[in-house]
Amino acid sequence: MRALKFVKYLPGCGWRPLVVAGAGGYRVRDDTLAAEVPPEAVVRRVRPWPFFGAGDAAAAAKAPAASPRIAARAARRLGREVRCFFSFPDIYSWFARPAYREARRLLSSRDVKLIFSTAPPYTSHVVAARLAREAGVPLVLDYRDAWADNPFGRPPTPLHRWRTRRAEAGVLAQASAVVAVTAGMAEGYRRRLAEGRAVAFIPNGYDEADFDEPAPAPAGPFTVAYAGQFYPGRMPWTLLRAASAFVEKRGLGPGDFRVRLVGPIGRSVSARARGFGVPLEAVGVLGHRDAVREMRAADVNLLIIGSQPGAAATLTGKIFEYVRAGRPVLALVPPEGEAASLVKEFDAGVVVAPDDVDGALMALAALYDGRRGAARPAPERLSRFERRNLTTELAALFDDVARS
Repeated sequence: MRALKFVKYLPGCGWRPLVVAGAGGYRVRDDTLAAEVPPEAVVRRVRPWPFFGAGDAAAAAKAPAASPRIAARAARRLGREVRCFFSFPDIYSWFARPAYREARRLLSSRDVKLIFSTAPPYTSHVVAARLAREAGVPLVLDYRDAWADNPFGRPPTPLHRWRTRRAEAGVLAQASAVVAVTAGMAEGYRRRLAEGRAVAFIPNGYDEADFDEPAPAPAGPFTVAYAGQFYPGRMPWTLLRAASAFVEKRGLGPGDFRVRLVGPIGRSVSARARGFGVPLEAVGVLGHRDAVREMRAADVNLLIIGSQPGAAATLTGKIFEYVRAGRPVLALVPPEGEAASLVKEFDAGVVVAPDDVDGALMALAALYDGRRGAARPAPERLSRFERRNLTTELAALFDDVARS
């Protein structure tokens, strides 16, 4: 999403994007977003080897409903762990060779002024650094997640950790500038980058064009909506425990209260979630604009970051869309972290520690009793995080790097 929105708005800032991207290999796909690629952009897609393709998603979709599904899931997990062990710098290492070749063709036929790489996958940074070195053009690295210091993706062995740190040091030595999505991450890379090279904090954001329709009026049961995926350390159990106690205490049924999950929610997560006895709807994957409509129709939007190491410095992409949606946010996030600061700055909802079930219960009660009466932040207050404005910041950085 971040790269797409940059590509969408860069031509208006004087930069024509030439994009080399993967085709397949990821479990979620939204073809509706292709309409946002501007006509000025050139997009080249490279395909994975069969072993590294979109097989995980396809296998998951075709898995039988009975006990063989357990074996299939275990096999997929084992396969992923094997790929993590033998693939470097990540399981998308298949992207390196075809991406390098396609990018070389673009470099040979056009006057390229700068190479921009966004990661993860970190394979992109490795390929971009080689291209920039060979072509003699500046390199700008965009970090949506930290690499060697990523608390959510620790390499499996000391050897892998050594190789990872060494590989990242190599691309940083090549970089003319670094962009990071959080202030904490930007500060970390500022300490590691050579003196005189720029480090910019350009967060994720929201696209005002995604909010051009009138906001739907919340109706029906009081709805707590979650848009996105769940990850280890970022699961809905605190909310569901609190919701279970809340509906029991208030005597609420499906006509009064529900939790609505929008996104690729796995069967095991969905089954466990239903075990809490909370009225729950698992909507599945929607196109992005439909997901935004869900956010705007909800009574409360749920944000979960978790309490694992590094969570305080995490600023997820959807938080900006949540705030722009104008519905209260129930943020189960580190109270002193960057996400909590954003929610508090815009008075956008309630912050509760990720494991505080009692706190989540009290927050649910307060939100339920004050339903549909929350203040909505004015869009002009949020304009710093509008995708067009963020792209303007990126283009200004490109201008500076290209002139230096």
